[in-house]
This record gives sequence, C-alpha cells and structure tokens, in this order.
Amino acid sequence: MNAQPSRPTPQPAPDSDWRRVTIAGYAVCLAPGVDLSPPPPLPRPFRLKILHLNDLHGHLAHLTPDGHEPLFARRRGPLPYRYTPEDDTTRYRLAPWCYEWAGGFYHDFLATHQVLPDLSALLRRFPAGFTPTQAADAAALAQWRLLGYVSPVIGAVA
Repeated sequence: MNAQPSRPTPQPAPDSDWRRVTIAGYAVCLAPGVDLSPPPPLPRPFRLKILHLNDLHGHLAHLTPDGHEPLFARRRGPLPYRYTPEDDTTRYRLAPWCYEWAGGFYHDFLATHQVLPDLSALLRRFPAGFTPTQAADAAALAQWRLLGYVSPVIGAVA
C-alpha cells in the first residue's frame, strides 16, 4: 500500500499577502505578485524528435513513424548489380547445401535423399566442375539446377 504521509497544510502568516491555492491536488502558498496561468498550448501537430547516435557506424538519425531517418546522409545512386550470365563456359558443381550420402544426394533445404546416377557420374568425372556441353543432357542439368542440386561456380576454377 502506498499511502501518502500526511503533511501539515501550509498556512500563510496572518499579516502577509501570500495566497493559499491548490495545484494538482496539493495546497501551496503563493508569494505576492505571482500569477499562475496555464502554459500556452503546444502547436498541433506536436512531434517529439528523438535523435539517435549509432556509435557503431557514427551515423546520426532520428526516429520517425516509419523508422529511423538518417540525418546528414548523402544520397547514393543505384547500386551496381553484377551478374555473370550463364553460358556454355559456366561450370557447375554440387551445391553447398547438398552432399553425397548413401549412394545418392541429400538436399538440406528440401530434406530429401535422391539417387541421381547421371549427376554422380559427372561429379566423379569432373571434380572441378562441369560445363553444360560436358553434361550432354541439357534437360537433366536444367532440372538439377531448378531443384538446387547444382550451382554455378563463381570465380576462378583450379
């Protein structure tokens, strides 16, 4: 229980000009010449801008209804997107999320085990990766690529 301690109500001296008033439920005495008027209303709409300094990157931002809005940030142009098109020289390898297991291939994302003898033979024959011309069956390569069993090799191949 949070009971407020009882305090004696302030009483102005009988020969003073102090006034006894109540502010927010509390009895107080005001000195002569002090006028209590309510503060002026805030302009509408009122928004509190909170500045946030991200010490990790040294960016200054303030919070908005849409999230963080950076201050003093430079606008950048569109980011370059580098895409190497797949052609006849593209090399394919077993995808990093697949591995050979129990005479077939286990796909981590699909959580399936599938026996693919043609893919096993290609990977044994070309351990550094194979090209579409070496795969010979374009439909099978497209299916392996679609299901995620093979992925193109990025960078130089030794």
